[in-house]
Amino acid sequence: MRAYLQGVSNSMDDDDRQRAKFAVAFVDLDGDGVDEAIVYGPNDGHCGTGGCGIGILVRHGARYRLKCSTTIGWPPVGVLRTKHYGWRDITVLAAGGGIRPGYRSVLSFNGSWYPLNPTVPPAKPISGHPVEDVLIERDQSGVNWVKLFP
Repeated sequence: MRAYLQGVSNSMDDDDRQRAKFAVAFVDLDGDGVDEAIVYGPNDGHCGTGGCGIGILVRHGARYRLKCSTTIGWPPVGVLRTKHYGWRDITVLAAGGGIRPGYRSVLSFNGSWYPLNPTVPPAKPISGHPVEDVLIERDQSGVNWVKLFP
């Protein structure tokens, strides 16, 4: 995991690299008994008014490889019991960047990846009150974040 995050940081300038923090959660998204990693943070070096990127990483031996990612989103990041193509649906907060008020969005797997942006189809606002397991809380204090370069 650290190798992947350090690779992400290669696109950052020194100041961004020193400030970079990531939140990581592990969950079996595809039901194969092996946890995937959900990584929230500046996957392109920056976060904006719409939030940060969310990467879905799959384990290959001792390493993780990026399966897909979103460009934006905010915690809380969670998973639903519902599935598409055998992968659990992911939830994020879509807010900022002109979206007022924010809303919870569902990202469903399409057989290859999750949607790139939680604010446009095929992502969609959550309807009703589905059962959700929150994996990454909205943590303003930074306590639950991993800092790569202390």
